[in-house]
Amino acid sequence: MKTTAEKIAVMQAYEDGKRVMCQSDIGPAFGLDLDTNPGWNWDKNDYWVKPDPAEVWVNMYRSSNPVLHTEEENSKRTFCGSIDAGDRCAVHFREVIE
Repeated sequence: MKTTAEKIAVMQAYEDGKRVMCQSDIGPAFGLDLDTNPGWNWDKNDYWVKPDPAEVWVNMYRSSNPVLHTEEENSKRTFCGSIDAGDRCAVHFREVIE
């Protein structure tokens, strides 16, 4: 059961346009994405803000270990220009949370 402060935070996030998930105590074992007014039945449901997908950029090199970055600009900035273009591959990964 969430505290009053946690409930307020979820409801405020909903008002701010963030996506809210819901899990009924008798429903499926996964959260449902709420697009309409959830009704806020905290006795029967659990609500939470849908997390943003994680994103990382990986510089992969033929001659060394891959290097992970949490920001695209860092991936571009740390690329070593002395390496031949064919020896480096930059890959963007985004978590799927649907």
